[in-house]
Amino acid sequence: RDGDTTVIALQSVYSIDGNDYVLRIGDGGIAQKYVYVTGTWSDITGSPTFSNKRTYILQGYGAVYFMNESDVLAKWDGSAWTTFTALSNPTTAPTLAKQGSGTGPRTYYYKYVFYNEIGYTLASNSANVASMPDTLDADTWIKVTIPSPPAGVTKIGIFRGLEAGQERYLAQMPASQTEYDDKGQNFPDETFSVPSGNTTSGFHFKIAVVFKDTIVGITTEMGDDTLVFSGGLDAFDNFGISSGGGFYSWRKGDGADIVSLQPFKEQLYVFKTNKTGVFDFSTTSGAATMKDVNLAVGAISQDAIHPAGNDLRGWGQDGAFSMGNEPNFADVIRSRLLSPRIQNTVDSLTKSDISKVVSVYHKNLSIWALPAGNEGDGNTIMAVYDERYVAWSIWKGMKAGVFTKYLDPKNGEHLYYGDVNSGKMIEMFQGYSDQGEPIDWRIATKQFDAGIQYKYKTFSRAYL
Repeated sequence: RDGDTTVIALQSVYSIDGNDYVLRIGDGGIAQKYVYVTGTWSDITGSPTFSNKRTYILQGYGAVYFMNESDVLAKWDGSAWTTFTALSNPTTAPTLAKQGSGTGPRTYYYKYVFYNEIGYTLASNSANVASMPDTLDADTWIKVTIPSPPAGVTKIGIFRGLEAGQERYLAQMPASQTEYDDKGQNFPDETFSVPSGNTTSGFHFKIAVVFKDTIVGITTEMGDDTLVFSGGLDAFDNFGISSGGGFYSWRKGDGADIVSLQPFKEQLYVFKTNKTGVFDFSTTSGAATMKDVNLAVGAISQDAIHPAGNDLRGWGQDGAFSMGNEPNFADVIRSRLLSPRIQNTVDSLTKSDISKVVSVYHKNLSIWALPAGNEGDGNTIMAVYDERYVAWSIWKGMKAGVFTKYLDPKNGEHLYYGDVNSGKMIEMFQGYSDQGEPIDWRIATKQFDAGIQYKYKTFSRAYL
């Protein structure tokens, strides 16, 4: 796109309003679509102007979602855009009325939260009823009355606790209902306290993926060690607890941030900078679960990890690694370092830009775009591992900021990357030049060492 100097998002999407596209956003902030059969780019009508941040483009439940850490979540269905207007936080406390004559030592505290189709507000002020029995029942109970909600509210969440500030999610009711009779029929969910932020215009995502028909990610609102997930399916973009959404903190406060999420083999692999875990939803209760996998190996960026056949491959602090199941032990995950043969390259990377590493697996090749130039240059080389020959190649001058693959109407697979210096989408493995320039290359082999393998040699003519 004219004026763009880099690509901040690149993603293939399929069957959106009956069409397949490659979508791109440059630093100008306008979303574009590429139609493969015509080979043309065009601005998507009505596109918001996105900030110059890493933007995730996800497809699910018939629509495309655009999200980053600065902008409100945007949804495109192939013809129209949807953004979400934030609801005002409720301030008026609920009205409580004791019903029945039972007494006891308990004081019950209540708050409420408004939900819209995507998130929730902060909680209201608290109200309480004292001298209540230990257990509420049909004889002695509390009627909770909520003020009439404003336009845009779809549900109301009730929170109850035994101490002020300790209220937990109790129940939800439709916006048309403003009274809740608490007869002890529900119990507070200790997992979910009152919200810490207003997300009714959408969470702001630092990382986002689709896993089992839900959006899962890391947000500015919940912090770098907490996974946030939507309700899934028809609540694909709804993060409210009342719609099945929620959050799960993993090793919170251990000093390491979650930097990558990778769906793989029906589980979601979660990488901090120095450890790996697996997130999933229980097959019995549907609750979020988490387990440690490796407390020594982590990743350096969201896109440094990619699936490669039966393994995950990634780039960590020590270089490239592979992670997969130990043969004959389905629950044992082993990891091994792949990059000792290119240790000089690993050691020479620009550490200040290491979080920009991106990768992809394509036709037996694991490709990592790496920063090896001056600080601020971003990715300047590619390290390529060919699993067929257990061999490495270093490709210079290919400056990828993001990869995507596209399956054309004839099932041909194409690999593209977004150039960090030009704003262009470039197709790899096509043609015989580097955008019109000759391709310089060098091969290292002991096949023709002439008995002096330690000496550098130049062959004037070589035929393959």
